[in-house]
Amino acid sequence: MEEVVNIRPAVRSDCVAIVGLIRELATYEKMLDQAVVTPDILANDGFDVIPPYFQCLVAEIGGGENTEAENSAVVVGFALYFTKYSTWEGKALHLEDFYVTPTHRSKGIGTKLLKRLAKIAVDGGFARLTLECLEWNKSAIDYYKRFNAVDMTETEGWHVFRFTKSVLPSVAGVE
Repeated sequence: MEEVVNIRPAVRSDCVAIVGLIRELATYEKMLDQAVVTPDILANDGFDVIPPYFQCLVAEIGGGENTEAENSAVVVGFALYFTKYSTWEGKALHLEDFYVTPTHRSKGIGTKLLKRLAKIAVDGGFARLTLECLEWNKSAIDYYKRFNAVDMTETEGWHVFRFTKSVLPSVAGVE
């Protein structure tokens, strides 16, 4: 019997599960030491401030119509995103992290998450949806290309730069 997958907006009580998935993703990307967000930080930044700094979709399996079954639902994937602005095209969405646990991959769950996010973009009149992908993650690159995503490094030579927390004081002149 095929598991029922529910794609829904995350709620505050999902933060522990989402952080667990973030840590799984960071482990996969060989960067676990950089994943320092906690459920409290996530809850504050996504649910306790207005406007929230991010929005998130979760994919859950299990659960059902009654309360007891719903408590048995398990979050197996997420898509964390936020709005940004393109000076050339206007409002845009940025997909920060997109992940499905390995045991639930190849079941269409990631595609359901991506399609729901694309629908949010279309319905909201957003000009684009952007994301970054590690160059060694060929399966993810191929996946995005199957949906006609444009690899901006290949086509236009864009590079992503980051000013980290440790260098920001120096850049700001407030060392």
